[in-house]
Amino acid sequence: MDTGAISLVTSIIKIKASGIATHGRSPSFQAISLEELGKRLKASGDLRSMVEYVASRDEYSMDSVFLSAPTAIKILRDMGAEKNA
Repeated sequence: MDTGAISLVTSIIKIKASGIATHGRSPSFQAISLEELGKRLKASGDLRSMVEYVASRDEYSMDSVFLSAPTAIKILRDMGAEKNA
């Protein structure tokens, strides 16, 4: 697997886990556990999807990387809701 793509996706996941909005129209999310987010993305297959997306394109945004994975945004929302519960 492309180590550059893996590194980039890891950085994007860290930013998303921190809760920072990554685009003007993108909502910010509550800060969540980076380790748990990584585990869930790996278990769902979304981590692989994001790495493959980055490796196969010349241009992408942080949001497009997350949107390339079928359930990544849902996982972020679910984890935020769990933290609020």
